[in-house]
Amino acid sequence: MKKSNKKSRAIIVLAILLLALAVGYAAFQTQLLVSGTATGADVRWNVHFTNGTKLYEVANDGSKGAEVANTRGTVSLGTASTTGVSHSQTATVTVNLDYPGDEVLLETVIENTGTLDAKLTGFQVSGASNGLIVTSPTNDPITINTDVIHKTNGTCTAQFLVKWDDTVPSFGNSTNHQQAFTITFTYSQDTATKTAPTLTHTDT
Repeated sequence: MKKSNKKSRAIIVLAILLLALAVGYAAFQTQLLVSGTATGADVRWNVHFTNGTKLYEVANDGSKGAEVANTRGTVSLGTASTTGVSHSQTATVTVNLDYPGDEVLLETVIENTGTLDAKLTGFQVSGASNGLIVTSPTNDPITINTDVIHKTNGTCTAQFLVKWDDTVPSFGNSTNHQQAFTITFTYSQDTATKTAPTLTHTDT
């Protein structure tokens, strides 16, 4: 009976000692809580044709002459579409030419009002047929995957000569020699531009 009491006392003493050690360890332990919130920068993607996309007469030296308004044709800007980080918009151009060899100058102005640099990744002229020639000046060619419009109101201006092929006797509509074609530019985010998130934290 005495041995049993001694064992019980030993167990109780051991339990008290373990409890004291646990309390002592807790007294020297501090918990550090770090709470963080990742916030992305203000990111906006907006690359589009502007109202500066117009038709002009061609001067004798081949340079841009006076604006032709609606007398020599019209420019209609299509709705922009975005797929992932790729963005495209089409300009539909209708020209009225008077005789073989007659020509007008189309000037396209594209603006980047977003916060990311945009790189030209695609370009296409479609519908230019039946004697219509659309060419880009050799001194200012359009370069895919190289031409970049920088963020925050950067612009790109490209010119195209729209000409009635002088080897073709009939052009477009036989009455007013009118024909429409479309120009589509496709831009994607320039991967050289990186927007790093910022991290804020509080210690408690």
